[in-house]
Amino acid sequence: MAIMGFELEEIARLLALVDENDLEEMILEEEARYLRIRGASYSPKKQRVSTALAPAIAPPTPAPRPQPKTPTPALPAPPKVVDGTPLLSPMVGTFYRANQPGAPPLVEVGQRVTTGETIGLIEAMKVFSEVPSEVSGVVVAFPAPDGKLVQAGDTIVVIKTD
Repeated sequence: MAIMGFELEEIARLLALVDENDLEEMILEEEARYLRIRGASYSPKKQRVSTALAPAIAPPTPAPRPQPKTPTPALPAPPKVVDGTPLLSPMVGTFYRANQPGAPPLVEVGQRVTTGETIGLIEAMKVFSEVPSEVSGVVVAFPAPDGKLVQAGDTIVVIKTD
């Protein structure tokens, strides 16, 4: 007896194949006939891939597809190692090199600073706190960008001591 072009024995073998392999879904698609069998583990929420089966009723073995070559992203340059004493942020906040917008920086690279001299400001919760230099020497670098968030313990400025 045939049902929609399939013999009962053929449908029984397909059902057994779905159950034995715990398949979610099997689709048999040929020229004049089509059959979809959903297994016990079928879930309509999962993304499924349909597989057309050959008359031998064995799932085809897909040929490996060559993966497109994606360019390897360039690695960021390692940070420059600067000799000197790092001055660390005492708190979390936004670091500013000037005391007001549009004003020149309080300290420039290459400038001499003394202990206690203000080298920048940190804004936290709309409160501005001065950041004093802990050592005397020459400013060699500002690793913390102006106007960017710094964490407590981040290096703000590097000073080459006398």
